[in-house]
Amino acid sequence: MKKLLLIISLLITPLVVIQVTGCKATQQRQAVNTLFTLGKSVDSAYKAYLDLVVMNTIATNSVPKVSAAYLSFQHAFSA
Repeated sequence: MKKLLLIISLLITPLVVIQVTGCKATQQRQAVNTLFTLGKSVDSAYKAYLDLVVMNTIATNSVPKVSAAYLSFQHAFSA
C-alpha cells in the first residue's frame, strides 16, 4: 500500500507543478483540468500497481483491497 501511495504521489507531483506554472485559465477550465489529471493519475497508478503484481514484485495479498478502493474511487469520480 505504501508503494501505491508513492506511485500516486510521484505521478501527481509533476502534474501539479505544471498546473501551477501554466497559462492563465478560467476557474472552470482549471477545475476540469484538475479532475482530468486526477482521473488519469489514479488510473496510471492502479495500472502500475497491477504491473508490479504481475511481475511478482509486490505480494498479491492486497490486490482485493486496492481493487476495491480503485472501484470505489471510480464510482465516486463518475458521479
